[in-house]
Amino acid sequence: MTRNLGRVAMMLLAVLLNATMAWAEDTSFSGGDGSAKSPYIITTAADWDQLSSDVASGNSYSSKFFELNADITVSTMVGSDGYKFCGHFNGNGKTLTLSYGTSTQPFDENYCAPFRYIDGTDIQDLNVSGNIFTNKQFAAGIAGSANGDNTITNCLVSVDINSASWFTLDGRHLERKPTVKGIYINNGKKVIVK
Repeated sequence: MTRNLGRVAMMLLAVLLNATMAWAEDTSFSGGDGSAKSPYIITTAADWDQLSSDVASGNSYSSKFFELNADITVSTMVGSDGYKFCGHFNGNGKTLTLSYGTSTQPFDENYCAPFRYIDGTDIQDLNVSGNIFTNKQFAAGIAGSANGDNTITNCLVSVDINSASWFTLDGRHLERKPTVKGIYINNGKKVIVK
């Protein structure tokens, strides 16, 4: 009898854990189940932050669908070198306004973009605006690093990218302001160093 009670208690615990996990999955975003017919819904910066956190934790969302259903302002990026976003993102004509770094504290890593690292992703119907301040390379309005087959369609980008980085005219990145006379690129403009 004691053995049976132990088994029943274990079964109840398993049911409760499964129900709790299912509830948590259903409330991770503002709705949806990630399928093509019912994409995960993003309507707040908290939803975007959840996507960013999940991808950083190893969930690539491969073959999962997302839809932006409100204009939102974000300060986090989705994806990293080790954990890329691999899902489908429909901006639904909404605007993602971003703010990465400041003029006094620029973002200090390569690949600064809302979707920092993608692989096998499609992004569509997304408007992106805002500012990026960086002192590194590869800042972009949608994707910083794109591996695999990716499709970006019907997107409008109006992002000011401010870079403290220095480059040679042939595009080679320099670690600091050059000391050799010549013409260089800084913050998107030609600069003569005398």
